[in-house]
Amino acid sequence: MISEPDGDDALRSALMAEKPLVEETIAALCHIFALASKEPASEKGPSLGNPHVRAGEAAISVLVERMDYETLLKLAGCSSIPGRPLWLAQRCIDAMVRAGEKNYLYDLASDELDCEAQEPFRSVRLTNAAKLLLRLGEEQFVPAYLTLGDLFKNGIGFPKDLEQAGMWYLKAAFVNSFEASNRAVSAASAYQELIEICETYKDSHVTTNNVEFYRLQIGLAHEFSKRIRAVLPQQGVDCLIDKGESGRTEFKSTLRWDIKKRMVNSDLEKQLIQQMAAFMNLDGGNVLIGVADDKTIFGLEADYGSFSAEKDRNRNGFERHLRQILRNALCGRSQMYSINFYPFEAKDVCQITVRRSPEPVFVKGEDKRLWVRDGNSKRALSGNELEEYCREHWPV
Repeated sequence: MISEPDGDDALRSALMAEKPLVEETIAALCHIFALASKEPASEKGPSLGNPHVRAGEAAISVLVERMDYETLLKLAGCSSIPGRPLWLAQRCIDAMVRAGEKNYLYDLASDELDCEAQEPFRSVRLTNAAKLLLRLGEEQFVPAYLTLGDLFKNGIGFPKDLEQAGMWYLKAAFVNSFEASNRAVSAASAYQELIEICETYKDSHVTTNNVEFYRLQIGLAHEFSKRIRAVLPQQGVDCLIDKGESGRTEFKSTLRWDIKKRMVNSDLEKQLIQQMAAFMNLDGGNVLIGVADDKTIFGLEADYGSFSAEKDRNRNGFERHLRQILRNALCGRSQMYSINFYPFEAKDVCQITVRRSPEPVFVKGEDKRLWVRDGNSKRALSGNELEEYCREHWPV
């Protein structure tokens, strides 16, 4: 455990030797960062004559080397003290974006947006999560665009700014329009949000320049909305539903809402996770949530309504929760699947496209069982059968 810094080298050695960092060490780092944040920064940066500033810089360097971005985001929060310079918090975020895997950082920031801490700590954490997403957006990380639009639109982590929201929605709509067809739905969602914002702004008391800006945006939004509908990949999902369940397609009526018991059932989420691992351990496949075994479109409304927070009762809340449980149970591996939403019969359907894994994928807590796809269902392998399967599918 570390305490007050005795020198940069000593601090680096202590941090590198401690794996993982214990809570007392993180608390000590938070104290150091809070003290360092008092130091004002000039154009050339803060004064390195302050031992706490040097310690903060050294800690950032070590944490980047350790790829401990979760701790870095916590330290950014400790540095965001009202009335003090924000250079250290921004230094943490910049270091994360330069060195980190952007999908992971996006998931980390999204989780922070759902934090339930007490004020004023909740506002600080929301602000830093929003700043991290903004840096990802500035680095052209496309998935952050739509989220940034939502944050500026609703005043979460940033002051409410419809002009900024419109800009990020426009970027999301425009970029996704020219990407692969599986991003067309994201583009359509962005256009719809943009149209609604433009209509709202058009009727409010704004300056002449803003009226012209939004008149241009709404024209673009309507025009591109017409074009994007022609390339929506819904037809591909239609085909999956028409063919029914198979060795590479699985239907789930809900993610977590038990239709019979009329309550949340975590076993349903566990079954989905096992199916995902089974697909990864064979040839990949597709999971459609919101579709019953008999091909009836059940939709996601029941799952939306199962979340306690009003702000989560929509696609975004559903996707954040889905990504979180998959990341926790499958130990990351967000690169092995993609998540998209499609409208059917005025209801939402979620498609998870799963890719084959280059190595065995175990569900967290089930290290002695390997899930594999067996016809239209899944089964668990263990013992000699597991070892033989791994030798056949992942030869050394």
